[in-house]
Amino acid sequence: MKTLIVYFSYTQKTEKVAKYIQKIIGGDLYEIKPKNDLKERTNLMWHSLYLKGVRIKPDIEENLPDFDDYDKIAIGYPIWWFTAPQYVFSFLDLANLKDKDIYLFKTSIDSDGCKSEQQIAKKLTECRVHSCLDGNNCIEDDVMTWINSNELVEIDSKNADYY
Repeated sequence: MKTLIVYFSYTQKTEKVAKYIQKIIGGDLYEIKPKNDLKERTNLMWHSLYLKGVRIKPDIEENLPDFDDYDKIAIGYPIWWFTAPQYVFSFLDLANLKDKDIYLFKTSIDSDGCKSEQQIAKKLTECRVHSCLDGNNCIEDDVMTWINSNELVEIDSKNADYY
């Protein structure tokens, strides 16, 4: 079986971490994409807070991968308003992740007090959710430690260049 690395990224920080993880462990990438172009929105984070408040999940492109091809799925996202963006929750509603091993990674300037891992784990009760990587200010060793502690793959650190 293979690993799938799923991510939502607005500023490309999460995308960068996702691609670095892929470079180390291999696997396939899948980007969560809104149906509407996010770049057209001016106050995107305020919009995300509004959607959270009124409990509306935005539409995302539904060209989902076949999850039966994967046993391990890493999910990356930025932190907006102390949680994952609503686009990530839209993905979780559409994806059939039952019985999968889930590995979370987040990017944020300050994720203190963030409960995103717990919020996502509540939605994935039929999965095994592993420890979360705080990928914003991480260094190569942080990523390697996260990968090793979660047994995502055996790593030859000589072959990995930090982004």
